[in-house]
Amino acid sequence: MEINLSSILYDIENLLYEFFLDTALYPKTVLRAFLSPSWIHRYITEEWQKEQKERFKDYLNPLIFWIISYIILLWAVSNSDEKPLTLEEFVIRLLVWSLFPIIYTAIMLRLRNISLNQRDFRRPLYIQMMTFGVHQTILGLILAPWLYLNVKHPLLMHTPTGTLWDALLYGVHVALLIALAFPFFGRLLLR
Repeated sequence: MEINLSSILYDIENLLYEFFLDTALYPKTVLRAFLSPSWIHRYITEEWQKEQKERFKDYLNPLIFWIISYIILLWAVSNSDEKPLTLEEFVIRLLVWSLFPIIYTAIMLRLRNISLNQRDFRRPLYIQMMTFGVHQTILGLILAPWLYLNVKHPLLMHTPTGTLWDALLYGVHVALLIALAFPFFGRLLLR
């Protein structure tokens, strides 16, 4: 078997290009989706009309967006752990966390009396992944300093300030979920 070095280098170059492009598109996607949550549905619906190779050129693919957002959230949460996560723990947490958009999508389709099949599932799942991705990113950015304060300064956990942090974090979490996910479901259920 002959190894083509130039082909391997070309593949590495393409992989690096995609990585840097995704890194550049991530903040643009987060900002656009956060400032206009209704844009998510329109954007994915418009992209779905295109050929598969032409989709998601201006903003991140929702699956990649969701994975990067999950990594940000996991990074924030893992800063509080004594030991770093193993690859197995990371994959298990990724699979468990991925149940949220999958379950929401399945519920939404069933409420609209749409059967669960591969053809009808992907587009709404992508919409949910982008919605949850924004939520995960913001939650991760909020969690990082909160966990730092609690981990680095454990006395704050037992003071009114610690309780205030807990309440604030929970309130922001619920507010983000309501602001990003529920309006989306309301619009789809009313159609």
